[in-house]
Amino acid sequence: MRTFEVAARNLSYSRAAGELCVTHAAVSQQIRILEQYLGTRLFRRGGRAMLLTESGEVLYRHVREALQSLRQGVDEVRARRGTLTLGVLPGFAARWLVPRLPDFHRAHPDIGVNLQASLALTDFSREQIDVAIRFGAGHWAGLEAEKLLDEHLLPVCSPRYRGGELPRTPRELSQCTLLHDAHEPWDQWFLSVGLPPPAIRQGPEFSESNLLLRAAADGQGIALAPGALVQEELSTGELVQCLPGLQARYAYYIVHPGMAAVVGLHALKTWLKAQAGAASPGGNAGPHAGQINST
Repeated sequence: MRTFEVAARNLSYSRAAGELCVTHAAVSQQIRILEQYLGTRLFRRGGRAMLLTESGEVLYRHVREALQSLRQGVDEVRARRGTLTLGVLPGFAARWLVPRLPDFHRAHPDIGVNLQASLALTDFSREQIDVAIRFGAGHWAGLEAEKLLDEHLLPVCSPRYRGGELPRTPRELSQCTLLHDAHEPWDQWFLSVGLPPPAIRQGPEFSESNLLLRAAADGQGIALAPGALVQEELSTGELVQCLPGLQARYAYYIVHPGMAAVVGLHALKTWLKAQAGAASPGGNAGPHAGQINST
């Protein structure tokens, strides 16, 4: 019935297969089994288009209402359980959120928080996640988004890098190994200081911020690090900011479905924004941040 609902809603086996993450043949087989059970055709061809038969229209109306009722029942049960499932990027979870969570538990001992860390974009329609923290422009269709934290990108390295002879001007970076992350664009940083980006990309690339910062702390090169995630290393001196920072084009947002009514959601959002406020202004930007703005 779930397969039928998706196929009927999309009027396409191919689009249904994509939404369900199965093959076109699997969708076709499920519909054929259902039609054999009911003893009637559910879909027909209208030129190049696929359309519902009269029987298909009747069944689709009832299946759609039934699935909607099931979803509402699941939402009501989840809303009563007193546990919030929060989707979050691994680096942000490990370096910003987890160290602060004991404060939330002390303030709200009756609300549990289940962290789901993933680099993949949270799909609220398929995953049992109540709220997520996303890094982006703040606009996601069908979702409410509230800004949590602005971000600054800081050139950081080990104080031991190159025997302690750290770059003091942007031009000196041409003689350094740059560490890369897909979300920390060195090209924008060079343009912001009036220099062309390097013609040849220097240094390795890392898929996740924890790996990027570990390489920088090991003295492998200079990283353009998210300021919100590097505060511990800066405070202990494991990393130092060697050049001015760049305000990122994107920010961290609290995101959830527009009709979410989960117990504890308001308390969690209020606490997150209070924590972000305590970390700014300047608390996540580093000593030179703000001298350079993105274009």
